[in-house]
Amino acid sequence: MVYKPHVNKPCRPMALTQKKEKLVQVLKEHSPLAVAVSGGNDSALVLAVAKQVMGDGVIAVTSVSPLHGEKARADALRIASEIGVQILEVESARLEHTEFVENRTNRCYTCKTIMFNELQAAARNHGAGYLADGVCADDFDEYRPGLAAGRECGVVSPLALAGFSKTDIRKLSKEIGLSTWNKPPGACLATRIPYGTPITPDLLDMIGRAERLVLDEGFSFCRVRYHGKMAKIEVPADEVQRLVERETRERIITGIKKIGFSMVCADLSGYLSGSMDILAGNRA
Repeated sequence: MVYKPHVNKPCRPMALTQKKEKLVQVLKEHSPLAVAVSGGNDSALVLAVAKQVMGDGVIAVTSVSPLHGEKARADALRIASEIGVQILEVESARLEHTEFVENRTNRCYTCKTIMFNELQAAARNHGAGYLADGVCADDFDEYRPGLAAGRECGVVSPLALAGFSKTDIRKLSKEIGLSTWNKPPGACLATRIPYGTPITPDLLDMIGRAERLVLDEGFSFCRVRYHGKMAKIEVPADEVQRLVERETRERIITGIKKIGFSMVCADLSGYLSGSMDILAGNRA
């Protein structure tokens, strides 16, 4: 399933300056605004431009949960501070919802529905009339059932409405001096767990600790996928060779087994976004 937004796409490609003008226009139409920030580049750009457009008419909201980990939380707080916007931390109850914990194939839809409702309630309590996310045009080419949740909840996607691609986001973020401009993509820790395997705080903690261990070895980016008691490590393809070098490999294996995994393997193909969905047959 690929969700397509109800937006009027331009007949011809727009320059980045035109897209920025469109982004400003979209933001002006949705004030006062709360921006859901995750600690990543996409939502940071929305927040930064919204601050330029609205001044104090924008706030940030972020979901706090074991699904995201402490680093994502710290990144969201830092980004809001750098941009100069008040941020509300909203404790999430997603792990209290049976439908989410059971980890069905519509997990992302369930997750986003719960999260957006929580964030919208907090935003309304602080005077915001709209909630915006960091979804961009490229996101609609992937298997992302959570996009439908955003539409149903009335969440605004300014970057998508303005036609921004991931490349556009990096370019404009660098241009305006955002520290996140070259940050690797992020996703909640539940995406490392195969559908049908229950999501628990202990399992999320194991995965998060394993990923921090790999990153502490100096890798630019990683995913640790959970397959029973086996941890499958994914790093960028050009870093795989270093991952399998004896000394590095042995340190990582020893550390991850101490965390609670029985087996450790490396994906020699390198990182692939949505590999769990490919495994489940949801995308090619």
